[in-house]
Amino acid sequence: MSLPAVHQHLQVLEEAGLLEWEKRGRTRWCRVDAKGLGAAEQWLHERRELWEKRLDALGAHLSREDERS
Repeated sequence: MSLPAVHQHLQVLEEAGLLEWEKRGRTRWCRVDAKGLGAAEQWLHERRELWEKRLDALGAHLSREDERS
């Protein structure tokens, strides 16, 4: 992977709020910004709750169908 490609990927992460840059002399350092992960964690939590409810409803429906048979 080329240096420009790595830089482009890091730039995307920075724009998403997941990375912070710091310049020390001629060197640029980056680190993961844990605060940015909070939004992703919340989104995943909401999706999980939604699908758990849907799958529970499907399971209940299928149980009722089995009882009728």
